Amino acid sequence: MQPFQGTGDLLHQVKRPIDRKFRGDGAEYDLTLLGRSRADGMWEGRIRFQPTSGEHVALNTAVESTQPSERLLIRWAEGLSATYYEGAFRRAIASAETKPLRKITKNAGSTTRIDPARVEKRVLDCFGTFGASTLNRQAVLDAIDEYAHADVIRAIESLERKRKVVRFTDRGSLWVALARAGTKSGGKRGTTGDRTPELIYEHPHPIRTYEVVVLGVERSDGTWSGWLQFRDTKTNQTLGTGQETSQPKRADLAYWASGLEDVYFEGAVRRAEPVKETRPTAREASASRR
Repeated sequence: MQPFQGTGDLLHQVKRPIDRKFRGDGAEYDLTLLGRSRADGMWEGRIRFQPTSGEHVALNTAVESTQPSERLLIRWAEGLSATYYEGAFRRAIASAETKPLRKITKNAGSTTRIDPARVEKRVLDCFGTFGASTLNRQAVLDAIDEYAHADVIRAIESLERKRKVVRFTDRGSLWVALARAGTKSGGKRGTTGDRTPELIYEHPHPIRTYEVVVLGVERSDGTWSGWLQFRDTKTNQTLGTGQETSQPKRADLAYWASGLEDVYFEGAVRRAEPVKETRPTAREASASRR
């Protein structure tokens, strides 16, 4: 089976069968590597023990390894020994026995009794917690479990109107980046199989009714690809271009972006297309919670 990637709000995932059987406590289990990228770009892996008969339950370990890429996570899993699986099986049993019931707050409805400023502060605090200037929106929602999803999303939208963050969509996933005016440049760059886009430049004034940002991503060969995103301040519609430039370094991309004239943006907005948000299927959403 080939690795698969989540869509929409989900971070990228991998679910890969391990070509061996395991026997424990009188039952036979199939083994599967469960991996997921984090907002900081690292990949964390767990082991699933799936019984081949219906008399036992499936067991998942806690995080067993953290690797810098999906490829290295798979290589780690392929090199595990029988002795390792013995210990992982015991850890999975212990995890199942001690795991507390999760208090469900995320699916609660939005409330008017919360202080919006507090929610906005929690959103901004997430960037410091993860040590990143760009986060997958789902990572923010997961980190803020004391408020409903709708409240957190409204806080993100409010922060964007205040020009403290910028939202954008890449490959169907939603991202939130700190606006450069409110933070030091830099921060950790995450990876999601390939690289996580970064906010490179914010144009100082609107083009027509659009706020304009330049986004960039580092490619596997070290060069940088750049494109433009426009947000209509009246309708909140988002438009994006295809690749507008390729530069050898991030600094070169920032220099290119800072030299663009309004006439260039006028042409770019005419060729830009609506950015579509891809929602996860019910099955993918269920898989992300397992």
